[in-house]
Amino acid sequence: MSINTLLEIGGRALQAEQVGVEVTSHNIANINTTGYCRQHVDLVTTPSIQYPWGNQGYGVAIDSIQRYFDPYLAQKIDDKTAAQQDYNTQKTELASIAGLFNETTDVGLHNLLTSFWQSWHDLADNPTGAAQRQVVVQQAEALAAAFSSLADDLVQQRQALLVKISPTITEINTITKSIAKLNQEIVSVEASGQAANDLRDQRQVKLNNLAGLVGINYFELDNGSINVMLDDGTILVQSAEAWDLSYEVSGGEVVIKWQGAGGVEKDVTDDLSGGQLSALLYVRDDRIPAYLDSLNELAQELIGEVNRQHSQGVGLSLYSQVSGTYGVDDPDTPLKDNAALPFGDQINEGETFNIYVDDGNGTNVAVVTITITAGMTLNGLRDAINAALPAHLTASVVDNKLSLQATGSYSFGFGNDNSNVLMALGLNTFFTSTSGDTQNFAFSLGINDIISADASFIATGQFDRQGQHAVGDNSNALALADLETANVGPGDLTFAEAYQELVSTIGLDTQKAEQQETLLRGILDQYTDLRDALSGVSLDEELTALIKFQRAYQAAAKLISVADELYETLLSLK
Repeated sequence: MSINTLLEIGGRALQAEQVGVEVTSHNIANINTTGYCRQHVDLVTTPSIQYPWGNQGYGVAIDSIQRYFDPYLAQKIDDKTAAQQDYNTQKTELASIAGLFNETTDVGLHNLLTSFWQSWHDLADNPTGAAQRQVVVQQAEALAAAFSSLADDLVQQRQALLVKISPTITEINTITKSIAKLNQEIVSVEASGQAANDLRDQRQVKLNNLAGLVGINYFELDNGSINVMLDDGTILVQSAEAWDLSYEVSGGEVVIKWQGAGGVEKDVTDDLSGGQLSALLYVRDDRIPAYLDSLNELAQELIGEVNRQHSQGVGLSLYSQVSGTYGVDDPDTPLKDNAALPFGDQINEGETFNIYVDDGNGTNVAVVTITITAGMTLNGLRDAINAALPAHLTASVVDNKLSLQATGSYSFGFGNDNSNVLMALGLNTFFTSTSGDTQNFAFSLGINDIISADASFIATGQFDRQGQHAVGDNSNALALADLETANVGPGDLTFAEAYQELVSTIGLDTQKAEQQETLLRGILDQYTDLRDALSGVSLDEELTALIKFQRAYQAAAKLISVADELYETLLSLK
């Protein structure tokens, strides 16, 4: 071995230890950098030199700079991130919806239902009381307003979620483009055979951010690039190419589309799982419509049952003129199961209802029974009424609704309806709703204009067989009050129980999301701790390494000094 060899060994040692100091410094500098994986320099011995006395070492060489990274842990973290963000978003949005159904105040729907039924009990105690009648109207209006407000709030929540979906998709597309660009840079750098550690860290951060938005799978190619797919295998990133997602609203629901090459589109809505996007779609197009359906069903049953009973009775005043609140599209089509009538399916053909006519002074002058024959149309019902009471009133069809007008001083009322046609056409009813709109009962729930204008038309009593009705009769008011505890609501529950079931469903959905999010957050924290133990920067360890490389550098420098002294000794020989 020559003195030159000693200098070369010392020089390579200086370089190796200096790189060790630089890599350690890089670790320390990035201790707070998101997603940074600590790096280490791999040192190897240089090939030995063969001498007559044997192979002799030739010092150190820098093999590579590697990062501490476990791809299995990274995949697990991304998978759990997608699931955790899914339930976390569900939890947030469902908690916001649950807040709409706050029953701790007097204006909660449950309390308003209770007050509404109580007003009927109070009216039954004093059926002629003007104050009690007005309270029934006021409580009904408050109840209708609460139904409408809840329905509107749920619709607004759906719209708010749609507003959130758009930037979420934009962010997904931005991230996939960034990953494709990083793929290109990594392939370029690693073509030389060296790892692009910092670029790989940046890409892994992007992958984790993407997993938080939408569930993904990915795998690495031999050249270092990564292909990213949705859970169903739809490609989002392929090497240096990225494919966008877009959305549109069809039939009231959001449709997520994958935009492929050459204008190819694919509906991937049902294939999404995990991440914020999946949660936003689930809450918007699954849970909120289910809650709205339950609320509408409750309002529908309430309208139907109250109107069914109210149409059997008579108030303090009889009608001189009245029109139905529900109309048909064609008065020559059958009333039974008529699509334009919200309660057309409840009409009983072959059954009857009565019309009672007074002379205007409280004396009954006619009682007729109208039969709803098979296939009877609105025009057919009009004709049947006119044939039965030609001298006392005139039935007509106005705006496709049945209208009755008393002749002269006559007045009339209804009762004993087994056909449900009065309820279906909105004659002598209490509540109203949008005609034909079976999806909008809660929002459109209102009070019959006749009753709002004159509470004396609230039907507290009933006609007897002779067509008489006592002023103080409270039989119909009691029957209406008894609906509070009757199992006539959705699912054969009481109205209060049906509403409580809706509130409980929302609460359980929220609780489930909270529990799953907590569970997944715990699992995610465990995987994150494992990753940090492997890849995270420890100041204590790095400072120890820094001192080690510093001392090694100083020792290597001493080798150079020794080689220099040997040269001087050699040159001093004469």
